[in-house]
Amino acid sequence: MAEFNNGANGSFSGKVGSVVGSNWREINYIRGIAKRSKKDPSQGQIEQQMKFAMMVAFLGQVKDLLNLGFAGGKTGRATAYNLAVQYNLTNAIAGVYPEFSIDYSKVLLSKGTLNLPGAATLTADTAGQVSASWDPTPNEFNGSVSDKVTVILYNSIKKLFMSNSLSPALRGDGTIDIEVPATYAGDTLHGYIFLTSPEKGRLSNSYYMGEVTVL
Repeated sequence: MAEFNNGANGSFSGKVGSVVGSNWREINYIRGIAKRSKKDPSQGQIEQQMKFAMMVAFLGQVKDLLNLGFAGGKTGRATAYNLAVQYNLTNAIAGVYPEFSIDYSKVLLSKGTLNLPGAATLTADTAGQVSASWDPTPNEFNGSVSDKVTVILYNSIKKLFMSNSLSPALRGDGTIDIEVPATYAGDTLHGYIFLTSPEKGRLSNSYYMGEVTVL
C-alpha cells in the first residue's frame, strides 16, 4: 500500500487497472488488488477469526463508549475502538476451540489514569433494580468527589448492554440504584464501573464489579 498527495487532478477512488484508490482517516492511498488465496485457512487463522467475530459482536454495541474510553491510548492511525477490540481479544477470551467464550471479569471498557474507588460492588436485592456501591472517598492527588461515575451492565442472557446514563452519579454519592426492564427478571447481569474527571476529561480504567441475578 502506498500513500499519495493530491496531484493536478486530485485524488481518485475506485478500481483503475490493477490498483484501487481510496481514502482512510483523511489519508489517500493506493493498493494492489488482493489475489484470492487458493490455500485453505490454517487452524490458527480459523481460531483467530472466530475469536475476532465473537469480540466484535460483543463490543460493537458500545462502540461509542469505547471510542471515549480508549481515546487516551490512540497511537498512529489505530482508532480507540480498534485498540479496545485488540486489548479484549488478547486478554478476555477463554476456552479452547471451538468452545471459546468471553471472560467478563477480564473485559476492559475504559483505560486511563484517574483513580478508581477503593472498593466497588454490585447487588440485586430489590425486584427490577440493581445497585452499585463504591468508596466515595477520593484520592487527594488523583480524584475528586465530583468525578462522574458510569456503571455499565451487560445482560449475558439477552446479549444487551445498558448503563446509568439516565441516572447520573458522582464519586461522592457512593451508591446508585439502576432500574432494569421487567423482562430481565432471572437474567444474569455483569457490572462495570469507571470514572471521568469533569475538569480535565481524564478517565479511569473500568473495574469489573461481578455478576448478579435480577429479582
